Amino acid sequence: PNEMDAQALALMTNPSLTPISAGADSAQGIVWISLDPRRGSLHCYPREVAALLESGLQSGQPSVPIGGVASFSPGVFVDFSTGRFSQSTPNRGFRDVRRLLVSPGETRLSLQRLQEGVWRIADDFVAPGITSEVSVPLTASDILTVADVSSTAAATSLVEQTQSATSGAEGLWEWCRMAEPRLEELDQLPASCWGVYTEEQNQEIENAFQAKLCSVEICIGIRTFEVVFDGHGRARQLDKKVNKRRFVRRRLMTSAEVQAARGSPAKKRFDSTDDCPICCSSFAETPTLPVVRTPCGHLFHGACVREIADKNDACPCCRAEVNWCTTFRK
Repeated sequence: PNEMDAQALALMTNPSLTPISAGADSAQGIVWISLDPRRGSLHCYPREVAALLESGLQSGQPSVPIGGVASFSPGVFVDFSTGRFSQSTPNRGFRDVRRLLVSPGETRLSLQRLQEGVWRIADDFVAPGITSEVSVPLTASDILTVADVSSTAAATSLVEQTQSATSGAEGLWEWCRMAEPRLEELDQLPASCWGVYTEEQNQEIENAFQAKLCSVEICIGIRTFEVVFDGHGRARQLDKKVNKRRFVRRRLMTSAEVQAARGSPAKKRFDSTDDCPICCSSFAETPTLPVVRTPCGHLFHGACVREIADKNDACPCCRAEVNWCTTFRK
């Protein structure tokens, strides 16, 4: 998938995504819809948002920001990168998005859904007792015609407006402090359950994400982790050495919001001369890395001492016995 652009991948995974051409039927309608993951209800995107999404898809963009258009809040975007489109909303999670073709005169749109903790669009899968039908009424304001998009004037204007509104946004990657939460719980977790990467680590992850790579390796303390993308602004941080994983998410934020999310630097919590005894890095220079203090008074980066803790070994500095479960919960 790294070698394909968003449109090519979308066309392979969904044959209904017919590119616009000069010979296209101008009476054919295009509807962009989303499924509420909690309520299971179907919603049509407003015409101006549909034009924005259609323009982005046809031009091969991997994602389209729609925050500030119609009633959408800042930071909302629709991801095209996997072919199974999704909308990402800061602090509220993801929902399935689809592009459907409708015939002239259609007044209602129906599709199949299924519940996997949250409601998902079932596409062509139909199974009694597993999937159910959901529908939404169609109005003229919901339907985008091929002629509308071919003219591109309105869509181009909306693209420029939206890009201007989101030009200062940055991608902030956060890792889940809970080791194995259920997937359906992720959207409800409070901010305290999410940690942030260092600026350098965040940039490495963001660069890989923008380059449409499948994964990227990052160093945290003395440890190396693999961040594997799932194509929806989410990923998993894999620790292959101890066979553990954590969920990772991406949020679009302003520079000020990013700095606020990073919180107070570690040098305010520890003496500036304190270093992690394992990686020898200063806590003041690694403010986003969690630090644990043992009952014997020694400080370590959580990532650096994790393997020792998993083996339930003694403190590496003084060999005192340590209840690592309690230590990591403090």
